[in-house]
Amino acid sequence: VVLAGEEMGRSKGGDHNSYNKPPEINKIDWNLANTNADIVNYYKGLRKIRENFDILRCSTRPGSAYQFIDNYSNNDVLACIITNTNTSQWSKLLFIGNASDSPLSYKVPSGNEQSWVIVSDGERAGLKSLGSVSNGSFTVPANSAVIAVDSASFSSASVTDNTVTLNVKFVNEATNEEIYSYSVLGDKGKAYSLYAPYIYDNDYILDVVPADAKGTYTEDKNIEIRYVKVNAGTVCVNYYQTGTTTKVKDTDFFKLVVGDTLTLATRETSSSISATAAASPGSRTSGSGARTIRITAPTRSGREIRSPRPTQTAGTISRSPPPRRRSRST
Repeated sequence: VVLAGEEMGRSKGGDHNSYNKPPEINKIDWNLANTNADIVNYYKGLRKIRENFDILRCSTRPGSAYQFIDNYSNNDVLACIITNTNTSQWSKLLFIGNASDSPLSYKVPSGNEQSWVIVSDGERAGLKSLGSVSNGSFTVPANSAVIAVDSASFSSASVTDNTVTLNVKFVNEATNEEIYSYSVLGDKGKAYSLYAPYIYDNDYILDVVPADAKGTYTEDKNIEIRYVKVNAGTVCVNYYQTGTTTKVKDTDFFKLVVGDTLTLATRETSSSISATAAASPGSRTSGSGARTIRITAPTRSGREIRSPRPTQTAGTISRSPPPRRRSRST
């Protein structure tokens, strides 16, 4: 069972029973799908394995299909060989789980298949070979698992892999140095749109978006997205009831480049409040500046005024001068 968001690293801060917790704990942060692309790809690969091994998807699984060759003999290891019922697919699947905090050297007991092809190594998973074992000896990472397919059926089965890999790099336009990289996996023929934020890591602004940043998965390729290093920072906006330290709305955070104008408007003010973002020299940390703006709201009839709902836009950003934007193919 995969819980919502688990495939992209959603943890809820370790809370396993959050039914009565606020939205900040339970909400799904879809940005995790980008920042944890490696985890997403791993789950995609596991899904591919399951789709191509019918016994894993049967509503009724015969007990005879599962042969436990190590059932927590040392409290940390679980290993089993699963036999498929579909003869056109892989025949046997080996699972070795290591629940310890140290890597595990594991030898498949004699009398069982010894020649295997690894399809999941704890970090990667899918239908492609990640290595082979001819003597039944495996190394399993700490707190992880290895999945392998018997060598004979891996070579002979009619399993088609239509996975396409896009290797994406964010590159410094001036130096051509890599500042960030990730990979995305998708089925051939399906559409994709790459993660390319306007401001990355507070210090880089998007400069060149290649034509293939959006498209259809056709073949493995490398894609560069170019950024320019800039003076940027974060503006933190706090909302208080006039004359008090009572907050009437959650803090808003805006990432801006020096020269941008941030316009803030609330129901409590008859006119909007404007501030030009500028990195504060005294607040600079690792190349990023920060400013805090305090906005006070009056009360009416002795009642605290409600702030805009979180789903409403708290501010708008206008950029002057506009950043250079051009498009070219890699």
